[in-house]
Amino acid sequence: MELAAFEQMVLAMWESVPEVLREGVIAVVVSPETKLDPLMAEVVLMGECQLDPAVEYVPDAPVHSFITLYYGSFFQLSSESDAFDWEEETWGTLSHELRHHLDWRAGHDALGEHDMVQVENYARRYGLPFAPDFYLGGTRVFPDTYVVDGEAFIEVNLGPEGWQVLGTMMAQVGWRGWKLLAGEVEVVEDGIAFAEVEEVEALSAVAEAHLEHWEALTLVCFRDRRPIRRDIEWVPWPEEDEAEA
Repeated sequence: MELAAFEQMVLAMWESVPEVLREGVIAVVVSPETKLDPLMAEVVLMGECQLDPAVEYVPDAPVHSFITLYYGSFFQLSSESDAFDWEEETWGTLSHELRHHLDWRAGHDALGEHDMVQVENYARRYGLPFAPDFYLGGTRVFPDTYVVDGEAFIEVNLGPEGWQVLGTMMAQVGWRGWKLLAGEVEVVEDGIAFAEVEEVEALSAVAEAHLEHWEALTLVCFRDRRPIRRDIEWVPWPEEDEAEA
């Protein structure tokens, strides 16, 4: 899609939004720029909602903001996937940024908090510093399990003995009718580590249908900070030739 056509589509979408919801948005701007996250260059930003700086200097001023959509970011992502839907992605981005504005008007940026959880998870994935407890801001689906962007984080207390073994062997953890085999480990601070689940085995028909909507599983391993314990067996790492096969 060309820039001019993109601008026309954004304008039509914005005018379709009820006026009461648009109140306080000074402008919706289409920038030709490809916007990258300042902390994670691999992450492309499609849009932003920014507060009018004057709000900080005028007591009790009404909330005003600017929404920017980055055409270059859309174009880059469309070139990477034949399934890219310009209309769907544009509306999703525009409504997402409008939600920020509405949250600010309401005095609580719930969506902004959700975004920060996503940012922390991106940082973890790309090997950058991140807050170890970020996943607690995700959706809690069980007392020990939180979901962020389709990835489930399962808390496990290894105890001092298990902690010593962590990283030298693979952890096979029993969890709600599943056996989870975790391999690569990243220790983020003393007593807390993240271990990626590489294999999942269902032990019942109920368990078989349980995790179909989760794209990935990660164990959050504690040495002694959580009361949750699991049935854990320690499995040797596969031989190199077996792993390659």
